[in-house]
Amino acid sequence: MELAKEEVKSYNSMLEEAEKEEGDNRPKRFKRPNIDLNVSVLSSAAWPSYPDISLIIPRDVQQAATLFEEHYKSKHENRHLEWKHSQAHCQLKAVLPKGVKEFVVSSLQAVVLLLFSNPSNNNELSYLQIQAETGLGESRSPSFEVTYSQALPSDDIQLKRTLQSLACGQYRVLKKNPKGKEVNTDDAFCVNEKFSHQKYRIKINNIQAQETKEENKETHERVAADRHFETQAAIVRIMKGRKTITHANLVVEVINATKSRGVLDQADIKSNIERNIWKEKKGMMD
Repeated sequence: MELAKEEVKSYNSMLEEAEKEEGDNRPKRFKRPNIDLNVSVLSSAAWPSYPDISLIIPRDVQQAATLFEEHYKSKHENRHLEWKHSQAHCQLKAVLPKGVKEFVVSSLQAVVLLLFSNPSNNNELSYLQIQAETGLGESRSPSFEVTYSQALPSDDIQLKRTLQSLACGQYRVLKKNPKGKEVNTDDAFCVNEKFSHQKYRIKINNIQAQETKEENKETHERVAADRHFETQAAIVRIMKGRKTITHANLVVEVINATKSRGVLDQADIKSNIERNIWKEKKGMMD
């Protein structure tokens, strides 16, 4: 995390220096983003894998992300950044009829709310309009032009949960028509002009759906696979550094190298060591 802070500090310094340049010295494509961006650059080997989601992010956010990525790649040529929008959160300032509020929301909630700040949109947006403009729940090629009537949902659980949290949860900043606790594809949404709260800063939580047995099994399998790869990598790294080491000491070294994410079962470590030995012997035989 300290390395991530250094990357953001370096990025902000680059923006400040670029703004100080005058006239022709300033790059023509440079324009400071209208938002404050804070990025956590994390190694995929040290963190769980998160599924990618289809999301059309606002232009200002895309501009800031592109600038950061260009700056990052100028320092690390052989690295690749993957943006995990499902893990992001935002702070939005909303000017409502009954007062100004600051909402702390997820990136998905922010993308939906920002649709209602666009003057070109009507006061009310249908579910399919929101789906088309956010990209959530759509299964289509980016080059295929979709009208609202064609934007049929495939797996739109993320969008439904997001709209539920904004229109059916504790803080109902949006109004749903018709009223109800569930979100359907024929619903319409608008800003709740009667929304008020004594707090200025409000955190709107996502709706947490109950995990099915299949999802629970899939989660455990994904975690087990991540831990397996981490264990294999630790064994190879230690063996390359030590060349010669006893089996007992190797187990201890692997435990120490991986304990930041929880202590591994010694039986799993031993089976991974045996698997590595078998791979090495097979390679020699081939």
